[in-house]
Amino acid sequence: MPAPLITNGGNDLHHALLLLFNRSLHKGVLPADYKRAKAFPLFKGKGSRADPNNYRLICVTSIFARIFERMVTRRMRARLEGKGFFLPDQAGFRAGFSTTDNILQLEEAIYRALRRKCRFPPYYQHQTKSSSTRATRAIKSFERSLAMHVSESITLR
Repeated sequence: MPAPLITNGGNDLHHALLLLFNRSLHKGVLPADYKRAKAFPLFKGKGSRADPNNYRLICVTSIFARIFERMVTRRMRARLEGKGFFLPDQAGFRAGFSTTDNILQLEEAIYRALRRKCRFPPYYQHQTKSSSTRATRAIKSFERSLAMHVSESITLR
């Protein structure tokens, strides 16, 4: 069924889908079609097309499975947020938060350390050593942009 048909299907269709999804959740059973996907290799755009490592697998599921997944995700996220499950500084899997927020907090900590002429907090030193490649690159880029302002007493590595 095309997505626009579901979007414009009206209240009766939406209510029927809600009943179906809630029953599926209550019974703990998913329709077989929700478990099927069509998989396609997508070339990443660089490297040899003959190398399988240069492809990303894209899986397309049914529109109903995607709607069901969104509904479950929203319900779970709301319940977990309500129970205080997430750490205050956690950005992943949270609406309204991003890793940019964490990078800005790191930037503020660096500027505070610079103003006080003290060493960079060890916590952040540890985090930068064990963080993901993307975060490490962002931090190193930030370090380069601050290099002219950093005194000998501050270590950022």
